[in-house]
Amino acid sequence: MRFFRKKAALLGAFAAIGAAAACAESVDSPAEPGAADCASPPVGIAAQRINDAGWRIVEAADFNLDGMQDVIWNNPGENLMAITLLNGTRLAAQGPSILGPPGEGWGVTTAGDFNGDGMADAFWTNPGRSLMAVWLMDGTHVLAREPEFPRPDTFEPVTGVGDANFDGMADIVWHNPDRSLMMLWLMNGPRPLAAGPEIPAPSGAGWSGIVMADFNSDGMADVLWNNPDRNVMAVSLLHETELLAEGPAIPGPAGNGWRVVMAADFNSDGMADVLWGNPTISQMAVSLMNGAHLLAQGPELPGPPGQSWEVRTTGDTNFDGMADGVWQVTGTNRMAVYLMHSTQLFVPGPELSGPEGGE
Repeated sequence: MRFFRKKAALLGAFAAIGAAAACAESVDSPAEPGAADCASPPVGIAAQRINDAGWRIVEAADFNLDGMQDVIWNNPGENLMAITLLNGTRLAAQGPSILGPPGEGWGVTTAGDFNGDGMADAFWTNPGRSLMAVWLMDGTHVLAREPEFPRPDTFEPVTGVGDANFDGMADIVWHNPDRSLMMLWLMNGPRPLAAGPEIPAPSGAGWSGIVMADFNSDGMADVLWNNPDRNVMAVSLLHETELLAEGPAIPGPAGNGWRVVMAADFNSDGMADVLWGNPTISQMAVSLMNGAHLLAQGPELPGPPGQSWEVRTTGDTNFDGMADGVWQVTGTNRMAVYLMHSTQLFVPGPELSGPEGGE
C-alpha cells in the first residue's frame, strides 16, 4: 500500500548472517548469545532443514527502504517467518528463518511500518490465546521483539494494516463478522495507543476484511472487504477511526472460485486497486478503483505455467509506481513475480526459491 510520501528513515543495518542459512540443521531451539560456530545460529535465527514445505507468502512490503516491495513468509507449523528481498522479478537476498514468539498458535498475519522508519515490520497474532505482537524489523533481521498485548476476544484482525491517522505508523482494524462491526486501533509504534468506537461493517453473512489501503487518496487507510460466496467486494472509506462512507457491493470477475487477494495501486493514480485471484484455474485479475467505486475491470490473466500456482499478494517490486503480482506454488517455497502495467501483464518473471526449512 502506498501513501505517496516518504517517511523518515533509520540508517544502518545488521550484517548478513550467512552461516545460519548455509550450515544449520534443525529448528528446535535458538543458540545461546555469542555462539559463532556453524552448528549454533544466532539467537532467534532458526537453523534450517532441507524440506521447504509449510511456507506461505503472507504479504509484500518494503523491508529494506529501497522503494521496492519484498515478501514476508510464514511457516505456522514450525513457528517461523522469513523475508525475501526482491529487485523487480529477481531475488536480491534471502533472509534467515526466524523463530516466532514463544508458545503454540502464533502466526504472521501481515506486515506494515509500525515505527515510521520506512521499513516494514511483522504483525503476529495468536487467536487461541487472544494475543498480538509487533516485531520491528531492520531488513531481513529483527530489530526488536516487542511485548505481547491482549487483542479483542470477539474480533479478528483485518489481514492488512495501514496508516489510518496520517502519522506515518501502521494501525489495525478488527472485525466482528457475527455483529457486522469493525473497530480501529490506533498504534504508537508497536503498542496500542487508542481504540476507536465500534462502527458498521458490511452487513450479512460471508464478509471478511482483506486489507487496509488508501482508496480515495486522502492519506488515510480505508478497508477492503470480500464476500467470496457472493463474489462481491466493498470498500469502507474511513476518516481515522470513524466511518466516512460505505461503498456498494461490487461484482468480481465472472465465474466461480474468485477471491480478493490484496489491494495496491496498479495504475499510479494514488488510489488503491483490487487484486483478485482464482487458485482453481491459476488466474488473476485487477479491478481499477475510483474511491469506493469500480473504475474498470481488467482481463483475467494466467499465472506461471504448471500446476498449483496461486497469486498470493501484490506490491511494487520494480519501483515504477505500479503494483505487481506475486505468485506461489501452494505448499512449496517456489514463487514468481509478474510485473504489471495497470491491468495488463508486462513481464513474467522467472521461478524463484524462497526460505528453506520446515515440516
